[in-house]
Amino acid sequence: MRTTSDDVIDRLTDWHRRLRVQFPIIEADPGAAYLDSAATTQKPAAVLDAVTEFLTTTNANVGRGSYPWATATNARIDAAREQLRKVLGDTATDSSVEFVSGTSHGLRAVAQD
Repeated sequence: MRTTSDDVIDRLTDWHRRLRVQFPIIEADPGAAYLDSAATTQKPAAVLDAVTEFLTTTNANVGRGSYPWATATNARIDAAREQLRKVLGDTATDSSVEFVSGTSHGLRAVAQD
């Protein structure tokens, strides 16, 4: 079966609709086009939900305490690190995964390695 340009346009239109609906701020203003992602990217609902859930249940600094919220935060970070290692095919003893406090810290670490 041959794909026509109309088929491609239909698929892209559907993809575009499914993508936009994930972003509440964009969905609220259907005519908007956000082009400043280098400065601040808009967040999809799944990210907003995860951040809200974290901030309202286990918000604590990593590695700085042994109270329940800190323990839960440490467990979440460890689980995320392990999940990322698996996706990358790394092992716990030989991993390229390093969580850092920010871009500057990460870039310094890479430059010094």
